[in-house]
Amino acid sequence: MLLQLGSTRSWTSDRLEPMKQHGLKIAERSKIAPFFAMEVLRSANQLAAAGNDILHLEVGEPGFGAPAKVINVAKTALDDGALGYTEALGTPEFRGRIARHYETYYGVTIPPNRVVATAGASGAFLLAFLAAFDVNDKIAVVEPGYPAYRNILTALGLQVVPLCAGPKQRFQPTIDLLQDVGPI
Repeated sequence: MLLQLGSTRSWTSDRLEPMKQHGLKIAERSKIAPFFAMEVLRSANQLAAAGNDILHLEVGEPGFGAPAKVINVAKTALDDGALGYTEALGTPEFRGRIARHYETYYGVTIPPNRVVATAGASGAFLLAFLAAFDVNDKIAVVEPGYPAYRNILTALGLQVVPLCAGPKQRFQPTIDLLQDVGPI
């Protein structure tokens, strides 16, 4: 079953038009191609609720639940009222545990002060791109690939240079692809 979504143009204009009508300024950076993963998810969930058999391939959700130990710790925190904001980068204990995990499982030593905990990958991409690049920098992005990279980079005023990889390159960047696009 194919899900039909509106065109990129109508998606953007439909959502921005009410703001323009009320005299609100619309930033140029908002004129990026939409990232439809959540809309595809919503449509797929509606189809599933209607009894259709859906194979979800739209978002990077894990195919397993949380470990029992994590669930129990969360329940205890909720019961004890131990809620509230943490340090912006994550608690030192949590960041240290992540660093130990990388050393234990991957043999990679990462100082805990180099670990940042975010509430999802997209927030992490935004922070990493802000730290690494300046406005108008050129960034090579493999296509096909995760659309959010292109959207976030464009919204930050960066120039996306597509690296068109296919079966010949096993959909991976290669030295030849980088040389073909010229200086970045």
